[in-house]
Amino acid sequence: MKNSFFFLFLLLSFLNVYGQSSDECVKKGNAKVLEQDYKGALLDYSKAITLNPKNANAYIGRGLAKHNLHDFKGAIADYSLAIQVQPGSAEAYNDRGNAKVQLPDLKGALADFSKAIELKPDDAEAYNNRGQAKAGLKDNSGAMADYMKAIVINPSFPEAYYNRGVARIGVMDYDDALADFNKVVELKPDMVAAYNYRGIAEETSRNYLAAMTDYSKAIELNAAYLDAYCNRAHLKTDLQDYAGAKSDYALALKCNPKSGMAYAGRGMTKIVAGQRDSACLDFNKAKDLGEKSALSLLNKYCTGGAIADFSKTIKQNPKDAKAYNGRGLARNDMREFQGAIIDFSKAIELDGAYAEAYKNRGAAKYSLSDIHGAIDDYNKAIALNPKDPKMYVSRGNAKNDLKDYVGVIADESKAIELDSGVAEPYYKRGLAQLALDDYEGAIKDLTKSIAINPAYADAYNNRGFAKYRMHDNRGAIADYTQAISMNPLKGNAYFNRGTAKMKLLDSDGAIPDFDQAINLNPKDSKAYINRGLAKMMAGQKFNGCLDINKALELGSPEAPELIRKNCN
Repeated sequence: MKNSFFFLFLLLSFLNVYGQSSDECVKKGNAKVLEQDYKGALLDYSKAITLNPKNANAYIGRGLAKHNLHDFKGAIADYSLAIQVQPGSAEAYNDRGNAKVQLPDLKGALADFSKAIELKPDDAEAYNNRGQAKAGLKDNSGAMADYMKAIVINPSFPEAYYNRGVARIGVMDYDDALADFNKVVELKPDMVAAYNYRGIAEETSRNYLAAMTDYSKAIELNAAYLDAYCNRAHLKTDLQDYAGAKSDYALALKCNPKSGMAYAGRGMTKIVAGQRDSACLDFNKAKDLGEKSALSLLNKYCTGGAIADFSKTIKQNPKDAKAYNGRGLARNDMREFQGAIIDFSKAIELDGAYAEAYKNRGAAKYSLSDIHGAIDDYNKAIALNPKDPKMYVSRGNAKNDLKDYVGVIADESKAIELDSGVAEPYYKRGLAQLALDDYEGAIKDLTKSIAINPAYADAYNNRGFAKYRMHDNRGAIADYTQAISMNPLKGNAYFNRGTAKMKLLDSDGAIPDFDQAINLNPKDSKAYINRGLAKMMAGQKFNGCLDINKALELGSPEAPELIRKNCN
């Protein structure tokens, strides 16, 4: 009797575990997959297979669980068993293709996706997946055709639009890529990578403000998105916001301290900003991390590789003016301005009509603060090539240093006449007009520079100042706010906005702006003066006097009189 009860207990235990059907075990596994409990799902699918070794859905489910656990070979084995059991399963072929992509076995994946499409011609996902496999095999036209087919089948398929957009960027079709990423964002507003790639398309199309906004949105959605930080930093470098660019590269390296790409990018920003020694340290770090571009960057900027190449050419042909000019440019890049001037002079000696060499020598002289010498060279360059707008811009910059604002306006006007599609000459002419108190002319030119380059933070800041001088304080505040949104580290924009707010008697709004200006530049005596006056305006006389006394410590000539009038 005792043995009979023991057998009954075992039977009940067996029925408790296996009393459910194979399909019920699959359902339990599917539920666990949705909860991302892949190990638990694996057990349920295995039970389903034990109960019914010909349950294709169980093999497919277990394959998916293994895929999510990164056991791609195990996943492929299960999908293959599903295909043996059910040769007409498009899902098994599609899923096996996805697992093969991870190995990567792109040719095998391509065959599986093609079989899935043969079995189920209206499967948009299979077309999209095959497109990705083709893209990996460099068959861009085939990939594009598959993405298009996926979209025809399912016009609301965000991943297909995204992949087609990436493919279009690869063939430099930026306008159509932009349309694809717009569609992705419409269909799936939280798809982070779409904002990053849309930013790339916009930046290439010179829509800088939109690009900056998209990179920032990608970072907002994923604070650890390395590529978006690097892309935003690259754009800031192009817009001459070197501090902002370096800040973004620092954030990128916080995301991934071993990113050679970020070190190389930061190095290039430092090169453009004239910090060669520090840049070379970044290039060396990038090289140690395996960044492919690092060696060429080191050769170009840090080891004199370009100089050695031009020197070799000069040795072979001592009368090659272009080689001297090239070596001069390489030396200029390395901030060896005296050596660069010697090379440019030799190029001019060999070819007296070499306008480019005159322009380059002028730039080197300008870097050494020989402003009159630079202008002489720019004059000669312009006489030889009066159709080059960049030469007028360069001469205008030199005249600006001499406070020859009428001359600046003439040169920038000529540059605009030769090429009206560039923002810089309008900006420089606007600054000259600002210096001559022609505020209406300045606003007109700065507005034009912004129309060409909507991400021109300095143009907004200076246009705000022109509006301020015309007593349009609200318009000034709007422009300063725009400048700050583009470059949050721009201290004088906070100062200017605070000053405009004071004109509107908004002391509560002005004080935080002066706070930020002081945070960014703790030695700005004018910011302390204005914050002190704003605090007094707000009824905080004691704190206001503390600020004005701080301004006195920093050497403000205004502080003694203000203290005498307000703080005794």
